[in-house]
Amino acid sequence: MTPTALLTVHMRAIAFFMESLDTTILNTAVPAIAEALNVAPLGLKAALSSETLSLAVFIPISGWLADRSETDRVFASGCSLSAPAAPTR
Repeated sequence: MTPTALLTVHMRAIAFFMESLDTTILNTAVPAIAEALNVAPLGLKAALSSETLSLAVFIPISGWLADRSETDRVFASGCSLSAPAAPTR
């Protein structure tokens, strides 16, 4: 395997891990978020559903874009667009 192909595989694995970690953190943090916002934890169901819906919408769109242009460029664009949206403290 060439170094470029190996780097590509590692980047894809890291991206999948980050997405899984993000979902896990959000689901784990629901009680604390609900307490901070003074709402019932079930009141945040819409936030969890909207995250899942956005993934369901943008994953096929990114695949469609990757088929029509360079895959690495679409991947890098997706990472750079989603990084600023990541919650930080």
